[in-house]
Amino acid sequence: MDNIHIIADDRERRSNTLSILKQRTDILFTVERLPIGDYFINGWLLIERKQLCDLVESLISGRLFNQASRLANSGFKTAILIEGNARDIANYKVHRHSILGALVTLTIVFGISILRAADSRESVALMVFAAQQQIKQLKTDLPRFGRRPKTVKARQLYILQGLPSVGPVLAKRLLAHFGSVKGVLSADIDALRNIEGVGKEIATKIVAVIS
Repeated sequence: MDNIHIIADDRERRSNTLSILKQRTDILFTVERLPIGDYFINGWLLIERKQLCDLVESLISGRLFNQASRLANSGFKTAILIEGNARDIANYKVHRHSILGALVTLTIVFGISILRAADSRESVALMVFAAQQQIKQLKTDLPRFGRRPKTVKARQLYILQGLPSVGPVLAKRLLAHFGSVKGVLSADIDALRNIEGVGKEIATKIVAVIS
């Protein structure tokens, strides 16, 4: 089974979404302090989770686009996951066109994907589905069998993406930091944890494979 690693920001501890994630036995799940976003999937997808009422409140206060700017500049694939339905904002004095305009700005201007979920359980299902699709795409884009990359750098990245929970973005970070595949394979857990996107669990899994 392909590994799915989801890191939840520790400020999400009280959310039902985090509680549901803890119950999944098919996910490598850790809780850490994330500098941006609420959930980080496979070192690739950064998700900001918002209840629909939170989205409206952040729009009214002006915080929404500041958050969007930070997400867009994170260097990762990004999404805002909105939980709830229209009944949750029935008492808010905000025009529907304002919300639609905000969603257009988030997607078209900032390039952030919008995901919708009815509840926390559906949010978790979306996260897992996103991870599965990424894994499937990586197998298509960079197969472990058949034709191999031709340039030295492409071969190096190809090798590093064979490590646990290492996708294209994380492979580039590892190579840039350590300078070579040998450097990555010689690194210990503490050295690996200095790389953005590598938590204790991923570092431990990498060292376990190469030891």
